[in-house]
Amino acid sequence: MKNCIFGVCAAVGTASFTFGQSVVMDQIGADDGTGIGTNITGCQDFEAAYDVYDIVTADNFTGTGETISMVEIVLNGWNGFVDPSSVAGYTANLYIDENSIAATLTGDIASEYIDAADATMSGTWGGAGFLMSVNTGMSTVAGSQLVGLVPSNDFATGGQTGTADSVTGDGTSAWQGNPGGGFGMPNNHQETGADAAYRLSSDAVVDPCDLPLGDCPADINDSGIVDVDDLLIVMGEWNQVGDGTFRPSGDIFPLPNGDCAVNVDDLLEMMGAFGMDCTPRGACCAADGTCSDNMSQADCASNGSTYQGDDTSCADITCGMPYTGCPDGADSDCDNCWADGDDSSTDCNAGINGDGSMDPLTIGTPLCGESSVYFDPNIDNGDGTFGATLRDTDWFSSTALNEGGSFTVTCETENTTLNVGIVDLDEVVFVEYLTVEPGQVVIHTFELLAPGNYSFWVGAADWNTDWTCDAGANYWFTLDGVPATGACCVSSNCIGENTLSECNTLGGSWTFAATCADVNNCQTMFGACCMADQSCLDGLSDDDCAAFGGSFQGLDTLCADVNCVPSAYDQIGGDDGSDIGTNITASQIFESANAAYDIATLDNFSFDSSSHVIAIEAVISGWNGFVNIAPVTNYTISVYSSPDAAGADLVGDVYSIDIVTPTVPTWSGAGELVSFDIDVTLPAGEYYFAVIPWNDFGVNGQTGITDYAGGAVGDGMFWQANPNGGFGFGPWQQGGGDAAYRLTVE
Repeated sequence: MKNCIFGVCAAVGTASFTFGQSVVMDQIGADDGTGIGTNITGCQDFEAAYDVYDIVTADNFTGTGETISMVEIVLNGWNGFVDPSSVAGYTANLYIDENSIAATLTGDIASEYIDAADATMSGTWGGAGFLMSVNTGMSTVAGSQLVGLVPSNDFATGGQTGTADSVTGDGTSAWQGNPGGGFGMPNNHQETGADAAYRLSSDAVVDPCDLPLGDCPADINDSGIVDVDDLLIVMGEWNQVGDGTFRPSGDIFPLPNGDCAVNVDDLLEMMGAFGMDCTPRGACCAADGTCSDNMSQADCASNGSTYQGDDTSCADITCGMPYTGCPDGADSDCDNCWADGDDSSTDCNAGINGDGSMDPLTIGTPLCGESSVYFDPNIDNGDGTFGATLRDTDWFSSTALNEGGSFTVTCETENTTLNVGIVDLDEVVFVEYLTVEPGQVVIHTFELLAPGNYSFWVGAADWNTDWTCDAGANYWFTLDGVPATGACCVSSNCIGENTLSECNTLGGSWTFAATCADVNNCQTMFGACCMADQSCLDGLSDDDCAAFGGSFQGLDTLCADVNCVPSAYDQIGGDDGSDIGTNITASQIFESANAAYDIATLDNFSFDSSSHVIAIEAVISGWNGFVNIAPVTNYTISVYSSPDAAGADLVGDVYSIDIVTPTVPTWSGAGELVSFDIDVTLPAGEYYFAVIPWNDFGVNGQTGITDYAGGAVGDGMFWQANPNGGFGFGPWQQGGGDAAYRLTVE
């Protein structure tokens, strides 16, 4: 398949400083552009059709609570970008940390939109790209935070925009955030590997004595050693006192900010630290992928290795390994590496994006291929122009994959960041995929796969034009698997748990992932059948009940023991999940860094008289990296008197309890059914219930409550509450539909 997405590219740019303002952060430098590198990292608010690709490049700085009066950026672009005239406006944002930009592009500290007419392009900028500045009134918080300036630029008319990289920054890499997940970044954010070309200014004059002293203040001359030269500086500045515009260099005590004077305390601190080695140290990655801690940048470089930054640790990074090459005995894909000028219509494994052709894949045998980004001049854009930047993506067919089972992929890529996964060809969606970065061999086991119509898919994660054949576009993968098994019924006898092909050979009827016990040893199941009109028929088989449009109540059940009138408190239905819809509404307590996004999904239940609620059930699912409920640490069950109450505090004003481990009832539908024992007696009236999982976004994505689509009960309304305002809709909002909750009421 040849296709186009958006992400990181190459080029440059900057912005201009206004006299009279104090500089809070400068990663742009002089107007000649010597402080700018040669790359661009994607930063753009796309038109609505491409919202999934909205992306920010954000970099760190330390604030003191001052007001940021100007944000500057070196803006550049590619894929049709010409100059800033295509930009409609800019959104300036301050974020708590990198986790914030994975959830939303709107700053959780501050955010301001500036129309393009109010932005200024520097007339003295001599570097690559365009130095743009906008005036703001954003207030920082004390300490480290991120800044990002996002251009609103329609891709169709203005191509892609990004932030130039900087060679004058602090050495702490900028981050990219893509909340919509279009670029396939792990957890929707990634480090860029470079500083971003931003400059921040403030009208306020900052007293240097209000700033922290640093990690090793006694090394005044930054030589790396506390020695006699540092001592002489203290003696030479004896009794100096700062006046609000400067701090004496000899002010080195007490921590954290000093006292803005040079006195006996500083002398004693100097003597105590005399001889100390203050050389910054961090992790060091060798060419073979090994990592060493506590290395100086100079020592790391002398070994031909790559320094990972001050205060980094091998425990927190992954060192890239050299590409190991195509394994012996591997198969190869059918085409060569695609380069600029090639005609994508001749692709031999373009899958459903071409003529349907796919390469055959043998389970257990390595397969080697290439995935590049290139320009095809033959693409008809429909507006009289020709040519487009495409990805070479490869589609593979496998009979074994179609039969379902448990599959594990082992994969390595040379230079291109890949998305690798299983595609449902009927629905044209990923069943599951992972992102593979260069420099490591990745092993991933997919969720148990039911039989279907699938392709295994490998392709560039976005349209990064650096990912060329010359740069190294090779990859290899091996897909190993064990076939799915299920109960096989032959002539009303269960002969065991077999694969689908084995059961077909025997002429049997096969049930995926079931045991003989699950299918009543292939004997017809008779029981009560609830009909659509809420009547009940005894002695029907499960097949006949389904044929009549009824709901089978289980083996050997009797109408006398079942209630075919739907409970007013049941918005879940049968354990087959047939009453559950396809939507999920967010409900989650995030890690503390993302507390602004803590959110609950509420639904209302009414009681005609005093009622004792002894249990609540919910169907939980998720997205954005969610796997299952195993990483959820606990659950808050809250009962509120109104949406206003929930919008003020997610702890219920009527009732609230935290439960660590739920009961997991039998369930075969979408999502996961969980049940909690509670104990609350409610007077007659209407109340709002919520189940809120505590789930770290950085570990397990986002969680939510599925919707109820059975229609037998419910009023077609639910609510979401977000007291800290991270999602931008206010304390609460109402939605259409019902949440999948069920109450047990005595």
